[in-house]
Amino acid sequence: MILPMRQIRIRPLDPLMVRDGRPFKDSPGARAYSMMDVVPGVIAGTVRTMLAEQAAKSSRVVDYHTFSKVPVYGPLYVWKGKPFFPLPSDIGFYEDENGALQMNYRQPQPLVNGQGYLGIGDKGDHESLWPAKVIPQMGKVSSIVPAYLSLDWMSRWLRGDLSPKSWTSPLAEWQQLVRDNKLDSTDKDVHFLPPFALDERDHIAVEAGTRMAKDQALFTTQSIVFPPDLDMHARVEIPQEAAWPMQLSTLHSLGGKRRLAHFSESQDDQFWQCPEALEQSLDESQYVRLVLATPAYFAKGWKPRWLDDELCTNEIFAKEISREVKLQLVWACISRWQPVSGWSYSLKQPKAVRRMVPAGSVYFFKVTEGNPRELARRGWLNTVSDANRRKGAFDKEDGFGLALWGTWRPDENDIDSEKECEV
Repeated sequence: MILPMRQIRIRPLDPLMVRDGRPFKDSPGARAYSMMDVVPGVIAGTVRTMLAEQAAKSSRVVDYHTFSKVPVYGPLYVWKGKPFFPLPSDIGFYEDENGALQMNYRQPQPLVNGQGYLGIGDKGDHESLWPAKVIPQMGKVSSIVPAYLSLDWMSRWLRGDLSPKSWTSPLAEWQQLVRDNKLDSTDKDVHFLPPFALDERDHIAVEAGTRMAKDQALFTTQSIVFPPDLDMHARVEIPQEAAWPMQLSTLHSLGGKRRLAHFSESQDDQFWQCPEALEQSLDESQYVRLVLATPAYFAKGWKPRWLDDELCTNEIFAKEISREVKLQLVWACISRWQPVSGWSYSLKQPKAVRRMVPAGSVYFFKVTEGNPRELARRGWLNTVSDANRRKGAFDKEDGFGLALWGTWRPDENDIDSEKECEV
């Protein structure tokens, strides 16, 4: 059954503390580290609590358990009315000899004489993976690089319409705006955002009785500082028994230290739809790629459960993502695993740290059956995470593993077909 969808706009009013998995104990000089962005579980838990509190203010008698498993998908960053997504990990940047920011990219190249990934092993997953095309670094690493791409730029990249030279002029303009600290005030069309800044604050613990500072109780916290005019959007599936607040507009805490954010309903759902030009580019494409817009949980680490031993999509993919399309994985470009933890209010203890595939990771596929345009229609910003059997973990319902689908083209046509999936 398809449930009604609602869109929520979240405007942070304070720097947000989103703790990472490192311990934070009562010791002199302790430091609470923050994530670099907001993980989906923080948004999902906050939205459920907020909706339950709004329902409690109405005259209806509401069961709080009704909201405990409401599917919430997000966050989607929207800056000045434009959605932005994490930078795909197959894109890299460097500075040339003139200090100008340039881009390069990585992608797989077809098998040669049956030689697998990096030429290692004769059994297992790596035998079927294509080797990566090595692109030499032409200059030094830049300290100013984009971390997020606009929907328009991401769509062009996923359509294969952007060559490295296409990035040069927009990157130069953006780099100058960042150096001049004029990015927030410019009227130019901006397609890139830098990493969010972190705010560090020193604190002291206070004795409850005397209201004086405790000895050796100085500690530091980090919080994410969002640029002006940035909102986070989330999509909520509402069951019939749950009451949706009329004219939603309220303040609610978000993240650690009960920092405030404003929650309101958004009537614009275009951000959650695949651009038409990108959907058309996927029509009858032979190769597709998957970019993670949010971190994903996969049962086998980097490898989804919906891939079999031959790296082909199985019945789980057919049931949860698409029955018409069958794919075979040929390469994956993945950064270091991302730790995701949290706090259990029911057990009153920290949740175990889990290893997530980070947002921006890219999976390259060969289409073995069907029209991949179906992936844009049904799979755009829908979750590809595996169902987690851990008690209390609802990664699919929390919005982990939201997917962006696009096309790509190998540099060569002599593709080894010996390892193709049986159709």
